[in-house]
Amino acid sequence: MIKIDISWQKYSMAANMEKFATQLERDVLIALKEYASREGKQVQSVVNMALREFLESQGSKTRY
Repeated sequence: MIKIDISWQKYSMAANMEKFATQLERDVLIALKEYASREGKQVQSVVNMALREFLESQGSKTRY
């Protein structure tokens, strides 16, 4: 298990980014970094997108 610390930054007035830390299995983190690199995105951007999609798939009513 690898601890990942994603430092968020404010990009605009509409996006309030918060610091978030968690742990991932090594193979998941490697795949995440490879995907982000291949797509020209930052890891934090991919994680944010994936979590939004997960919450929406679970029927979350929270506005984001």
